[in-house]
Amino acid sequence: MNYIKLQKGFNKYCKMIFLPALSRLLWFDLVELFNELGWPEWIQISNARLMDGLQITSDKKFIEVRDKLIEHSLFIYEKGKK
Repeated sequence: MNYIKLQKGFNKYCKMIFLPALSRLLWFDLVELFNELGWPEWIQISNARLMDGLQITSDKKFIEVRDKLIEHSLFIYEKGKK
């Protein structure tokens, strides 16, 4: 995966559509995590960890932020097991 091309493509996409700032930040956090892990097909990460990085304290708000990425087909989400 070419990290720079991916970021440039995302920035170009964001110029064409509206994506809230926190959703953009979540995208960058997730892509950075995928990059650190060597681009696996799937990763497992808790909402709490992602919320902490975005400084979001409300589960409802985080889900709204995450769902914007899913709505635009920028990520796929599967509910994990507790």
